[in-house]
Amino acid sequence: MPNVTCTCGAKFRFPDSVIGKKAKCRQCGHIFEITTEDEGELELVPEEPVVISGTAATIAAPAAAAHAPQIGRAFHAAGAAASAMGTYLASLGKALIFPVHKSNIINFLIIAVILAFSVFLRFAACLGMIGLIFITGCYAAYLFQVVESSANGEPELPALEISDGLWEGVLLPALRMIGSWLVVLAPALVYLILVPQAGTGGGPFGLLKNLTGPLGISDYDPVLLVLGFGGMFFWPMAILCIAIGGFASLARIDLIIRTIIRTLPGYILVVVLVFGSVLAAEGINAATSHALSKGEKLEMDDTIVLQMVGQVVGLYINLVAMRAIGLYYFHLKHRFAWNWG
Repeated sequence: MPNVTCTCGAKFRFPDSVIGKKAKCRQCGHIFEITTEDEGELELVPEEPVVISGTAATIAAPAAAAHAPQIGRAFHAAGAAASAMGTYLASLGKALIFPVHKSNIINFLIIAVILAFSVFLRFAACLGMIGLIFITGCYAAYLFQVVESSANGEPELPALEISDGLWEGVLLPALRMIGSWLVVLAPALVYLILVPQAGTGGGPFGLLKNLTGPLGISDYDPVLLVLGFGGMFFWPMAILCIAIGGFASLARIDLIIRTIIRTLPGYILVVVLVFGSVLAAEGINAATSHALSKGEKLEMDDTIVLQMVGQVVGLYINLVAMRAIGLYYFHLKHRFAWNWG
């Protein structure tokens, strides 16, 4: 019975009845001719091969040779993952300078003007409140659109459109945004209800005030801090799931955790960008509030301009964060534990 060694190192033993025929290696796909003696390195046969079935041929390769293809696939997967991270980082760099694109700067300026106008609505009592709710809903809807367009790999910001009516185009997106926070912070909220004194603790945990104060959870006990920060860690994934798959996709927490583990470097980068933007936005709000608290030293025009600048800067920060979430899915979706198509 002829023994043949493939170029990948796998060894085959064939019955004499197939001598002279062609076969394909089941390990690497190499095509060779079955001969009476082992010829070592075999040349590729251009003709269509006769693939020998598993019953007619047996593999008797040593362990190292048998695992060679698996090792090759592992290196290939690692290379693909590194390549995906590289392109993701490049896309994030472009996301930081998105206003340089002509269509992006136009969309950005339109939304910036609307948000700046909302500053005046704060002085308009009931009608102003209605206007603020409307603008907030439209803004939330637009942020979800940014996530969706970025998840599809679109380099440009979507145009601002309200075509789904008041409920689906304004109120529902606002509720979805609020719901995303309620979902991820639910454990912390439940704990705070069950242990109300957790939010009034001091002592050594007061040292965390400067770090956690901008997030609104200063001076809390460690359990609440862990639940709060843990929930916020999942928020970018929650926004992605809600934007693309709806709230129902949040039910598969096992798939979410598996996906985060598979894409951990990329996801940590998203978390850093998103919550860096949250801290920056809160810092702007804190600076604005501090300036407004000294209103006697500022003219009304100055306070309005200051709030407008805060709105525009906050818009840029939020758009970068939403782009980062969508691009995370676009570049690393092959590592996700599920498929949205």
